[in-house]
Amino acid sequence: MSGYMKVFIDGWTDLVSTHKEKGRALKGKKVAVITQSTSEALPEGFELPIKLTAEYMDIEYVGGIFWDIRRLLSESPQIKSDIKN
Repeated sequence: MSGYMKVFIDGWTDLVSTHKEKGRALKGKKVAVITQSTSEALPEGFELPIKLTAEYMDIEYVGGIFWDIRRLLSESPQIKSDIKN
């Protein structure tokens, strides 16, 4: 997990302990991941910390969208298709 991802998840879980009212307000909400990289595929286990944190906070993880930024912008209609799936 990258340092940025760890800081994000730590801040997210702080809502349960430090800002309890805000954290409780997230119960039952949905969360998704939108990410980009220069890799052809999402690294194995990338989504796991988010899935587990969502489960811990009673938030529904609905999946994610990954985009290889090396793909041509002319393929942008594919992004819309990826989002729908």
